[in-house]
Amino acid sequence: MPSIIDSLSKSIFKKAMLTYKQQIAPHSYHVRLQSDALKGHRFTAGEHLRLFVGIGRDTAMNSKVRTYSIWRFDATTGTADLAVCTHSNGIGSTWIREVTVGKAIHYMGPKGKLVIDRAARSHLLIGDPSALSHLYAIRSQLSAAQQASGLLYTPDEADYYADLDGVRPFELARLHYDPTQALIDRAEQLKSTLPPALTIYLAGDMRVCQSLGRHFRQNWQHAEVRVKGFWMPGKVGMD
Repeated sequence: MPSIIDSLSKSIFKKAMLTYKQQIAPHSYHVRLQSDALKGHRFTAGEHLRLFVGIGRDTAMNSKVRTYSIWRFDATTGTADLAVCTHSNGIGSTWIREVTVGKAIHYMGPKGKLVIDRAARSHLLIGDPSALSHLYAIRSQLSAAQQASGLLYTPDEADYYADLDGVRPFELARLHYDPTQALIDRAEQLKSTLPPALTIYLAGDMRVCQSLGRHFRQNWQHAEVRVKGFWMPGKVGMD
């Protein structure tokens, strides 16, 4: 019998259909959702959907919902492409391994905090594989006049999957343990190549994001710094 939480949530969340699912890296899946409720939405790169992935599981509400960035959006068909990362082996990881094409998916959104800065002339994007599709979405909405550089940090090169246009545009930093100082050193090298009016996007491991954010705010006074932690050990339900 469905729980009260499941029944109530299904009545509040919107409904979509899972139309595509493909594993694209050892810890990442590409999925596509279609919903008539998404048609006509004016998408801003950096928005996400919150999916109700814990239906039928005996767990608290904050453990039943997971947040996934929109990788690509089509307002005409009402489709949203997402990348689902499975590093944590939590409820979201279980859901993506088990869910099949044709299943109904309950969701909320789109909305977002770490969104594109359309006014900036240059952009520096830094994140781990959990944030890769998010940073790809921002990159895809930049104009030809805007310059972008990116750093992807991960200990395993296999987790660096390509963007939907088939390219891997970010510099790969194969870093173990705390990558903060190495990322700062590489960013300092890139600084001279980036025009003024710079926005820095930091996403992924909350601990790394916070450390990098402090450095850039203290030392890159003319840059706009935008931060969003996607995960942190021991913490669930982050968005």
